[in-house]
Order: sequence, then C-alpha cells, then structure tokens
Amino acid sequence: MLLYRISPNYPMEWADSPFSSQDTDLAGHLDERLELDWQLANNEPDETTIRLALRYGYAQASYLVYGGDIVVHHRRTIDLAASQQQIATTVTNLPVDIADSIAESTAQNIAESGELIAQAIASKDPDPLLVLHWEQLGGYLPKPI
Repeated sequence: MLLYRISPNYPMEWADSPFSSQDTDLAGHLDERLELDWQLANNEPDETTIRLALRYGYAQASYLVYGGDIVVHHRRTIDLAASQQQIATTVTNLPVDIADSIAESTAQNIAESGELIAQAIASKDPDPLLVLHWEQLGGYLPKPI
C-alpha cells in the first residue's frame, strides 16, 4: 500500500509499504521503528491532502501518515490535472475526434477521482486527536477542515 507522511516541518514523503489496503490495523503496524524507504514527494501537501490525513491518518512523532486507496485517487487527480495541458498539446497532431475523445476521457477521470475524494472527506469527520497533533506540530488547518 502506498503511504504518505506529511509534516509542516519537513518535505512530504511517500513510501511503498508491505501492508494491504484492506489492512484494518494499519495504525498498529506504523511503529516508529518501521523501516520504510521514504522518498521525497514531487509536491507539498495541499489542503485536500491535509483534510484526508486528518480523517484517515495516523500520528507519528513529527508526522501524520496516511495511505490506502484514497491516496491513489488523490494522486491520480493531481497527476491528471497537471498533465491535462501536456495531453492537449500532444494530441494536436491527431484527428479531431480522437483528440476530443482523449480530452473527454481525461476530464471524466479527473471528475470521477475528484468525486471519490470529496465523498471520502464528506463521509468522515476529522479525528480530533489528529487535528490536535497537527496543530501541535505547527500545521496549518484548512478552512473548513
């Protein structure tokens, strides 16, 4: 399962973990001594990342860690949106119907992933202990949380 860890004091990082996205005791596995190959992420946590971590995350000494399918959907939305302009430029040499189909498919994928993220945020309140931990780390709380 893909994990992200965020902190207001350190760059955002990601790691592949040996856990399944079906693992219901992820918190029990996230021992501070767990050795994962953490890599720098290509971006800083946005407000959606923070909202998701405050709902689905786990506190570690200097971080919030979260993972699972929700990470995949959020990253997919960000990556597709970032590549949308590049796709539009690339397809200019294709027939119009194919270019339109690719653009429509990309837009639909962004919308579907975005909707899944919105549902994940709306369906669960932020964990008060995670909010407190994030604030104690000096983290910014998006409005609304």
